[in-house]
Amino acid sequence: MTGTRPAILPSRRDAWSAAILGVSLGAASIAPDILPEPQAEILTPIVSSGFGWGMTALAGGFLASSRKSAPMAGIGALTLAAVTYYFLILTLTSRWRHRSGNTEASLVGPASVAEAAGFWLLVAVCGGAIMGYLGYVIRHDSGRALLVSAGMAFGLLAGEGGYALFHAAFIWVGPVDSFMWAKLQSALVQLLLCLSVLVAALRSGRRHISWAAFLAVAAAALVVNIGAWHLIQSVRLTL
Repeated sequence: MTGTRPAILPSRRDAWSAAILGVSLGAASIAPDILPEPQAEILTPIVSSGFGWGMTALAGGFLASSRKSAPMAGIGALTLAAVTYYFLILTLTSRWRHRSGNTEASLVGPASVAEAAGFWLLVAVCGGAIMGYLGYVIRHDSGRALLVSAGMAFGLLAGEGGYALFHAAFIWVGPVDSFMWAKLQSALVQLLLCLSVLVAALRSGRRHISWAAFLAVAAAALVVNIGAWHLIQSVRLTL
């Protein structure tokens, strides 16, 4: 026994970075739930969306000190964000409370929150590991690895926004009312933020990549992740 820390575990600096990112995101994500609708619509695509949560895991991996610890940094950031968010849901809001005074019925609210938290924690582990690794590659690698990782990251970050556009075009049968317009605006903001962040990250290191190839990988990854978000939303409706 040497007492050496396993390479897969994040360093103390990585752990602190992931903790700060996760708790900050979890606290910020509660804002759209408690603020008036105009402010909530502005914040939703930034802090309460696939883009916001994916960017947090990507940042955790981007700041990680090693390739092996980057996935753990992404997982740590998102799991802490989920725990913080649902803790605040239980303590700061009353939307989970059951109107009935019956004791058995009053347990429905917390049970529903627990189910939702468990589901999103599972998503956080899977998505956090992938985004954390991609964040590290985007910062440190070049060539084909950089191109593929950046394209995959775009597809993951833009998946929810892309699904919202797909849903509006092919699934939604209701009128294009204020609710749908808000969803579409949020989706477009997410897509623009994804593209802006990744282009800035790629250009910052003055690394040369084929932008046509990047867009091709990004488009393919986006199609796959639209399908993934369709499954996520299907499960979400049952919680």
